[in-house]
Amino acid sequence: MARKARRARYHLSLLDAHSLPKGELYQWANPDKMHYKELADRVSFFKKTKEGEKTMTDIIELYAAKRAKEAVQKTAQARNIELAKDLLSEGETIERTVRLSKLSEAEVRELASKLTA
Repeated sequence: MARKARRARYHLSLLDAHSLPKGELYQWANPDKMHYKELADRVSFFKKTKEGEKTMTDIIELYAAKRAKEAVQKTAQARNIELAKDLLSEGETIERTVRLSKLSEAEVRELASKLTA
């Protein structure tokens, strides 16, 4: 599956958007109208075959899972920062704030210096 994804990205990288007249880059609805045979063949594979459809579905699902994981991590980091700010503003020690917020000591010290500045 990973090999197919790399091949798909390679074939898509063959497209030089600057060499196409304006508007022709988006002829993806019908691969038969595309100007680059290699790219048209790959797009046709992904659009017109069950195997290609499954490959693209797998790629999209992997991408969605990666984005969801990144969103969860970003949200958790933001929550931890807010918790640390609250703890520090209430006079909690750096050590206890590090333990409770799951942030590094350097991050907590930086937040503390910003709060006192």
